[in-house]
Amino acid sequence: MDLFEYSSAQEKESKDKQDKIFSVSELTLEIKNAILASEAGGKKIWIRGEISNYRGKNQSGHIYFRLKDQSAVISCVFFRFANAKSTVEMKEGQEIIAGGKIDLWEKGGNYQLIVDEIKLSGEGQWHQKFEETKKKLQAEGLFDEEKKRALPQWPTSIAVVTSATGSVIKDILHVISHRFPHVKVVLFPVKVQGEGAAQDIVEALSLIKKHKQKFDVCIVGRGGGSIEDLWPFNEEIVARAIYDVDLPVVSAVGHQTDYTICDFVADIRAATPSHAAEMIVPDQKELLLQSKSMMENIIRELSHRKHSYRQRYQSVSRNPVLRDASYLLASHIQDVDLAKERLTQLIVAKSKQYDATFSRSLDRLLSRGKSLIENQKARFRKIQSNLELLDPMSILSRGYSVVRDKNNRIVTSHRQVSEKQDLEIVLSEGKIQCEIKKTSSV
Repeated sequence: MDLFEYSSAQEKESKDKQDKIFSVSELTLEIKNAILASEAGGKKIWIRGEISNYRGKNQSGHIYFRLKDQSAVISCVFFRFANAKSTVEMKEGQEIIAGGKIDLWEKGGNYQLIVDEIKLSGEGQWHQKFEETKKKLQAEGLFDEEKKRALPQWPTSIAVVTSATGSVIKDILHVISHRFPHVKVVLFPVKVQGEGAAQDIVEALSLIKKHKQKFDVCIVGRGGGSIEDLWPFNEEIVARAIYDVDLPVVSAVGHQTDYTICDFVADIRAATPSHAAEMIVPDQKELLLQSKSMMENIIRELSHRKHSYRQRYQSVSRNPVLRDASYLLASHIQDVDLAKERLTQLIVAKSKQYDATFSRSLDRLLSRGKSLIENQKARFRKIQSNLELLDPMSILSRGYSVVRDKNNRIVTSHRQVSEKQDLEIVLSEGKIQCEIKKTSSV
């Protein structure tokens, strides 16, 4: 064969190939074989993407959906025998990692992923574990509101479980030093993220429980971070340790938008560690204002009572002489004693709520109250003495007497009687019958 014959034969062979016509089935099979022969074909692969066109299980129990990213989409089928073993709750827009084999569905004319396993991608895995732990502990009653302990009104010692080098302990100490610096803060340093952090926290809480009589409340906290960073505070062992610590526990983990299992099992959740300190200790400035207001109320009450007793005294002093003056004063003395007792109880009860800074002021106020009461008692005693001096029988005991005629009328003038008239003289002890011999004006 010469060169011309060879060239002519090649042209004919090339023309035959160009003119070959494939059936749809043949072409589809060619594509399928090409896919199976590729690097991704014929073996299990993993694909990360966002669920799209998700409609749940069909009547046969199969799930059809798509996985997409920013520039492409692939169809997926998750048959019933495979999805029955899955624990992932699928939903539209969720990012997952799907495992399976690439295949081409000839009747549909499109390639697809035959899924046999699904995993949550990125934070989804953590969220799933979070929800599982939350449901478990909630079912056991660890989140029940009726089991929550109230924060102490006047804490003297606070246990803090956090890192010794982070900003959390600094923020807590800063807030306490400004609001109520008399409180003792004891740090239990722990790892707050990474391997071993959960066990560290559990051991610190166990130590606090062992010495719980030394503390009034406990703060468990750390700063913000990713869900992986905060994960030790989602561990079941940490949640159970908080539940068992037998002290009011404030959870101050992360920022306001962060939620952990600790937040649900603790007695109180604080948005931040600083907020936790604000919730636990009172503000001494507010206490000073309350103390001042209380003292002003007590002074007003004392002034009111003083005015009231003065009015009673004036009313008594204008009344006729009573035969038993001591009985008249007895009720007032009892009122004074009762007022003194109530005032003392009030001051003692209130003073216990404040530290030594306020006790001196209250002592001075109590002393002033007692002085006012003693003054009132002295005035009433003087009234009693004056009333006793005005008692008719007391006057007779000093040598005076009362003269009555036969009609029992008191004789105050010589003009009321005449000579030889019988009279009766009443003394402090007994009576004398006499006859008038003579009367005169002097």
